[in-house]
Amino acid sequence: MVIGCVALLGYVAVRVGTGYGSLKAHSMGELPPVPREPASWIPFLFRIDVEPPSYLFGTIHHWDPALATLPELTQVEIERSHVIATEVPLGESDKRAAATYATLPNGRVLSDMISRDALTLLTEECRKEQIDLGRLQRFKPWAIAPLFIEERGQLGQVTVDQAVYNYGKSRGRELFGIESIEEQVAVLDGLNEEEQERLLVSTLKSVNAYREANRSPLRELLHVYMSGDEEALLDTANAQYADGTASADTIHQKVIVERSRRMAERVAEKVRDGTNRRYFFAFGAMHLVGEDGVPGLLRKAGIAVQRIHEPAQIFDRIVRWQYDRRALNRIKLPFDNPLRPTVSVYGRSGFLITDGGEVTLIRHDEKQITDVSHPSHITVRTSTPPSIRSLYVASEGFYYLDLGPPARTLFRDNPEVEVHEVLEGIEEPSSLHGVADGGILVRGRGGLYALRAGKPEVVVSAEQLGEPSCEERALAVRKDGVIAQLRTCGGADELHVGGLVSGRMEKVREFGRSPAGAKFALAPTPSSAFIAMFGNTLAIIDIDGTTEPISVEPPIPTYYVEVERGLAVSSEWVIYVVSEVGVLGLDPTPH
Repeated sequence: MVIGCVALLGYVAVRVGTGYGSLKAHSMGELPPVPREPASWIPFLFRIDVEPPSYLFGTIHHWDPALATLPELTQVEIERSHVIATEVPLGESDKRAAATYATLPNGRVLSDMISRDALTLLTEECRKEQIDLGRLQRFKPWAIAPLFIEERGQLGQVTVDQAVYNYGKSRGRELFGIESIEEQVAVLDGLNEEEQERLLVSTLKSVNAYREANRSPLRELLHVYMSGDEEALLDTANAQYADGTASADTIHQKVIVERSRRMAERVAEKVRDGTNRRYFFAFGAMHLVGEDGVPGLLRKAGIAVQRIHEPAQIFDRIVRWQYDRRALNRIKLPFDNPLRPTVSVYGRSGFLITDGGEVTLIRHDEKQITDVSHPSHITVRTSTPPSIRSLYVASEGFYYLDLGPPARTLFRDNPEVEVHEVLEGIEEPSSLHGVADGGILVRGRGGLYALRAGKPEVVVSAEQLGEPSCEERALAVRKDGVIAQLRTCGGADELHVGGLVSGRMEKVREFGRSPAGAKFALAPTPSSAFIAMFGNTLAIIDIDGTTEPISVEPPIPTYYVEVERGLAVSSEWVIYVVSEVGVLGLDPTPH
């Protein structure tokens, strides 16, 4: 026997200080085993593999201190999305409108609507919970059940759904409800009086059984939800509706199955609307599991959907993997905006990074990368608004490329001097690639340029770099002038190697076709090799094309496949991978 999943189902009922939940009557058996408290919050997060990708996130319609901050990956995908869709609209006016549906028509009171046995049970539970029964008389039976499930002080708090809505609103995202208030309330109001009484009685009996066992039904439900365990969540749902009565089957069909179908149809319509927008859908988690859940229904409709599986510790502030004696850590950076995919090594114990508006120096112990609590913000000159897109540290200071108006400008900065040059003569400059052969290397539409004394010169032509027939995926230049380039030609990924002196590039390796949407990165190393990142795979590549994969267990998170990222390697073999999510750092080890 399990506590019902009011917290995972319809939103309207819960947020008007009410709710519903067909809680299995505890006269039918023993309480279920106590679920183990999870070490961290593993979200029910699914990627909808369309172009561009969209996401489904499972919520719980309650509040708890452990849910006060959305999982970091969830925040990242909200940031990257254009539109946020919750179950119903969650603006203040919407919530006020929802409250009106919970009340009985004039002339009717709750005690006249339910049986004498149900009223006796309700009266006793109100006494135990110190709830004024008189204040409930104007509400419908389905609308008062959560009053007995919610722990004191939780009603009125910001739920996970509201947190998603608020986060999207603060980022200026478009917001809407996949269902209207009227549609969701109609599901509850569509239950006849007998079914509504059953909801209430089952809830009260379940709550009483948990109280007598000195257990918290909502706390245990939260543990199941936060564990991210689909099977456990399904078991919870199945047990909820497992008493075999026609009433229970009806409630399950109306509350779960029919609404999930409606949600799936509307999600499919949105992600296929041809607007090239990313959607982030946040629905009760019970709607996302099983064959009749929204992901399963989308798959049946021919839309690929995959769960974003991450190890439990992926949502800690620092995440550690092991590769021989290397440890891969993720650093959460103190930026409000998504990170620009640019990073450059700064000495032996830190790196420079930018969020597009300012440059930040991140220092760390040489043997261990740690969380960033006291970054150093470096004041730099920028355009208005700033649009820093590329960084490179040289012996004389660091260079950064600003692509904002009024002109594309290359700046150089060190503690004593700051100079800048407007990049005239370089068509569509996009990135910096170091200092070599007496010049600052800038990638532009016309090829790779060397900027010497303010005068640009093409050192590798666009034709040698594969334009326009091939797509450049990544480019890196060593200090000795050796160039490596990853490009896609005719559907195949290729490695080309060349030099600044010759100005020529040659294909040395052909790889298989990369996954759709996969992003690449490339960086020189202290040896003759380069480090490459294909999707979420790291590898060492020699100039002859031989590769040595860097195995990381557990794997680098799957969302690194499709995000833009920067890559840098220090003289001590610290490998930095930066993306919108944060920084991955591979600790030094003899190589």
